[in-house]
Amino acid sequence: MIINRKARDFRKEARDALSGKWGTAILISLIYVAIILGVAIISSLVGMISQILSFLVFIAFILILPPLTYGTSYVYYHLKNGEKISPIEFVKVGFLNFGRGWKISLQILKKCWWCILIIILPLILGLVFFVVQNASSVTLSNYFSSSSYDNYDYYDVYSKYLDDYYEYDDYDYDYYDYYSNYDYDYYDDNRNIESLVSNLGGILLSFLLLIIYLGLCVLVVSKSLLYALTFWIAVSDESISPKEAVLHSEELMRGNRGRYFCLILSFFGWAILAGVAEILVSKLVMDLFSRILIFTTATQIISQIISLILSYVGTIILTPYISLSTIAFYQELERMNDQNYNNMNLQPNNAMGQFNNTNINQYNNEKQFENANENENIKICMNCGKENSKDSEYCTNCGNKI
Repeated sequence: MIINRKARDFRKEARDALSGKWGTAILISLIYVAIILGVAIISSLVGMISQILSFLVFIAFILILPPLTYGTSYVYYHLKNGEKISPIEFVKVGFLNFGRGWKISLQILKKCWWCILIIILPLILGLVFFVVQNASSVTLSNYFSSSSYDNYDYYDVYSKYLDDYYEYDDYDYDYYDYYSNYDYDYYDDNRNIESLVSNLGGILLSFLLLIIYLGLCVLVVSKSLLYALTFWIAVSDESISPKEAVLHSEELMRGNRGRYFCLILSFFGWAILAGVAEILVSKLVMDLFSRILIFTTATQIISQIISLILSYVGTIILTPYISLSTIAFYQELERMNDQNYNNMNLQPNNAMGQFNNTNINQYNNEKQFENANENENIKICMNCGKENSKDSEYCTNCGNKI
C-alpha cells in the first residue's frame, strides 16, 4: 500500500482546512510555544538561586512535554476535520490524558531506544576521550614533578663531571658539527614524512568515521519515520491502545517513509523564510524597546521575554501548516488501508475475496463437525457441511467420502 498523491496535494488540503481558521491555529501554536519558553525562562531564573531547583524545573518540563504533544495533536486533528476548537483546549485534553501521552511516548521510545544511543554516541565518546586525556596529563605531570628532579645533588655532580670532560676532551669540533647537522637534517626529514603520514591517516580515519556516523543517522531517521503517525492515530480513535497506535503507524508507514520525508522536506523553503523573519523581528523589537523604554532590570527582562517569543513567530505560523499537512497524509493512508481491506474481504468475485470466503466456509464446516460430535447419530461432511446418518460412508450431497 503505497500512497500516490504528491506533497503539494497535502499542502493544499491543509490550506483549505485552515481557511478561516488561521487565527485559532496560530493561537494554539502561540500558547504552546509560550508554555515551553515560560518553563525555560523559569528554569534559568531559578538556576541563579539554586541548581537543584533548576533541575527540578527541568524535570517538570520533561514530564509535561508528552501530554502537551498529545493535546496539540488532538486539537489540530479535530481542527482539520472542521470542528470548533478552543485554543486553550489542548492544555485540558493533554493533562486529562497525561498517562496516555506518556504511554505513547514510552512505546515509541521502546521501539527507538537504539536510535537515541546512536545520537548521543559521539557525546559519550568525546566525554570518555576528555576524561582519559586529562587523567593521563595529570599522571604524567605528577610523575615528572615528583620524581625527575628531586635529587639536585646528583644533578650538580653530573654537571661538574661533564664540564671536566669537555674541558680536557680534544676532538675536532668542525668534524663533529658537520655530521651532527647532517644527522639532524636527516632526522627532520624523516620526522616530517612520519608527521604527514600520521596526519593523512588521521584525516582518512575521521572521514571514515564521519561517513559511518552519517549512515547510522540515516538509519535513525528511517526508523523514527515509522512512528511519525502515532499521535495522529491515537487522537483519531481514543479506544486504540498506545501499543496498537505504534504498531498501526509502523504498518501504515511501510513503503511510505520516502513520501512522508518529501512532504516534510517540501517545507524547507518556508522554514528558511521563517528563520530569517524571526531574526529580523527579534532584532527590530529589541532596538525599539531600547529606544522607548527606560533601561532597568525589569524592562530589560520584559523586553527579552517578548523578543524571545517573537523570535519564534515563523515557527508559530508554520507549525499548524505542517501539522495539518501530515494529518492529511495520515488520513489518505487510512483511506487507502480501508479500501484495501474492503477489496480483500467484501468482493466475492475478487480472487482474494474467493479465497477468504472459502476459508470462512471451511471454518464453519469445522465448527459444525465439532458440534456434531455430541450427536452420535450424525456425520458431517467436511467438504460441503451436509449432515449424514451415522452409517453413511459417502456424503449424500457431494459424494465425497466422509
